[in-house]
Amino acid sequence: MKRFLLLIGILLFGLNPVVNRHIMLPGYTFVSPDQIHKLFLAELSRREPPCPDYCTKEFLLGKINYRKDTVLFTKVEPQYTYNNVYLKKEVYEAFKIMYEAAKKDQVNLIVVSGCRTFNDQQCIWDNKWKREEYMAIPDEKSRALAILSYVAVPGTSRHHWGTEIDFNSAKLAYYSAGKGKKLYEWLKENAPKFGFYQPYTPINEERPTGYQEEMWHWTYLPLSSIFIREYCKQVTPADLDGFEGAKTLQNMEIFRDWVLGINPVCKQLATR
Repeated sequence: MKRFLLLIGILLFGLNPVVNRHIMLPGYTFVSPDQIHKLFLAELSRREPPCPDYCTKEFLLGKINYRKDTVLFTKVEPQYTYNNVYLKKEVYEAFKIMYEAAKKDQVNLIVVSGCRTFNDQQCIWDNKWKREEYMAIPDEKSRALAILSYVAVPGTSRHHWGTEIDFNSAKLAYYSAGKGKKLYEWLKENAPKFGFYQPYTPINEERPTGYQEEMWHWTYLPLSSIFIREYCKQVTPADLDGFEGAKTLQNMEIFRDWVLGINPVCKQLATR
């Protein structure tokens, strides 16, 4: 347990691959940043981290007020974002360490989205549901499937937890060339060293279900792995209510195909 907590501490406060070229851990000799995140994943796979007291069903569903909860959440400072964004405090500290490392490689990480409440997500979902292009789909299940390509059902969004960050641009084309391509290549190579992973990788044999690829969306796995495990224990389809198409969605495999339709690295820690 001590080694697990030490690995978490390093991910939060001491893992800068530019400054800390090698880090000494008890029982190890010269552990590099790459080795640390592999050790972290191995430790997380062996042990089930305890669920924090605040991790209630209401928290997991996004029925929170992150703007007023100064114990768990913090506002992202203006130098890191152009928007009014909040994150879990641990996530923000890890992000700032990663930001400095990226900056040294001439990569500028901009936080465009973080925590969203159930009501925030409901507003996004309901607006999509009522748009003319979706209203033209008469069958509610087919309409829901069309929206689910990129938009999460209220109560199922990982953004409810304050562990998710959307970087720079939510357009795939941005990452195909220039600064966007450099940004994504840097994140793929380096973000796991700081605890961040891409939950929505390409749809393929390894991830056959879920939202389409989101190259901008990165999750802080030391916390989100705990929250998704608890989500699967505490939340039921009946809890997903109060928004457009809710009754239809309750009869779909939302948990199996979307909540758990994630990067296999993230999924294995939730379903073990």
